[in-house]
Amino acid sequence: MHTLVSIGLVLLTALLWLAFTLLMLSRVNGPERRALRRARKADRMKTRRSAHTDVPDGTGVARRHRLKVLRRHPSSTPPSPG
Repeated sequence: MHTLVSIGLVLLTALLWLAFTLLMLSRVNGPERRALRRARKADRMKTRRSAHTDVPDGTGVARRHRLKVLRRHPSSTPPSPG
């Protein structure tokens, strides 16, 4: 076997072992990390500011949503004609 081929095989084997080791290490605390991620997301959702609009209940859902969006982003309102 040529020298370069044997060096290449050794490097390829080392690379495969490194990839396998990193893959196994990433799967060690998977469920715990997922639970922490869910808890952080739930905490963000609890502390998130909600936009309440003074819109009557008879108004359609799409219009209420548009009004909420406009209330959150006042820069997106069209200029007043006058």
